[in-house]
Amino acid sequence: MKDIFSEANATYTITALWKMLRLPGSPPQLGTKFSSPFRPDEHPSCDISKDDRWFSDRSRGDHLDRVGFVREAIGGDWTDTRAWFLERMGIDTGESPTFTTAEPEKRIQWPGDLVTGNEETWTAFAKKRGLSYRSVYVAVQSGILRFVMVNGIRCFVITDEANKAGEIRRCDGGAFNGEKVYRLKGVDKSWLPGAAMLKHSKKETGIFITEGTTDLLTAFHLLCRYRMEVTGILNSWQPIALLGAANKTLHPELVPWFRGRHVRLVPDGDNSGRIMAANWRELLLEIGCTVDVVILPEGKDLTDVKDEIEPEELFS
Repeated sequence: MKDIFSEANATYTITALWKMLRLPGSPPQLGTKFSSPFRPDEHPSCDISKDDRWFSDRSRGDHLDRVGFVREAIGGDWTDTRAWFLERMGIDTGESPTFTTAEPEKRIQWPGDLVTGNEETWTAFAKKRGLSYRSVYVAVQSGILRFVMVNGIRCFVITDEANKAGEIRRCDGGAFNGEKVYRLKGVDKSWLPGAAMLKHSKKETGIFITEGTTDLLTAFHLLCRYRMEVTGILNSWQPIALLGAANKTLHPELVPWFRGRHVRLVPDGDNSGRIMAANWRELLLEIGCTVDVVILPEGKDLTDVKDEIEPEELFS
């Protein structure tokens, strides 16, 4: 097997990899102390060597070369790290296609142009879905809620600016040939719609993960109520959606955006939801997140209980 790691260490610098991994902020100045990009670090204990070839976390005794730095950032094993470098270096090793051929980035094939709509659209949609106008407006302005016509039928779209994942449902609650969700090609379910907002948020912002896009809209509704009804210091949250309880994979690009944050999982109150919570709790703990789980009544989802639950119970 070609020694990809040696080649990677000879090719890249830590600051170059910092930018490629989209770690928070600009790469720190060489030889200066800074807080770890991988975990909460109140007392800056990290530095990059003056030759830009080593990353040190001195409070942990970690001294990582370029390959080790990437492994730490993506939260994967050595196989994942090797695949990461292969994809970016474009090396043909003559090995198994598992390693030599990077999959082309998925592109969603939307059935029409996505639009933001207007005040009339948002008012009608909020009334139909039992949501507040403000929550619909916030979801639209966040780039998470869009609208589209599919075969002459008005539909709403849940996605984000990354355009890697999304879901289409009918505004009237109807089905597409017996299915509630329109069949989209090119969706990468390892990307969680709404997660693109994390790129612009502070690490103090918590991540609120719902099981499905309908509950994502409900989360915006309840979060807006929380901000209006609760006085004093409020916690900051970014709602995002998991496209199906069976999904067990987090997109590598999201790992550094998740690392070190408080994550709250809101699975459905059924066996699939419990399995989803167990899988994601383990995954998120491994990349340095603080994780808790909201337990909903048996057979219920967040939307089912939105008029019964107090927002402060969810976001405190």
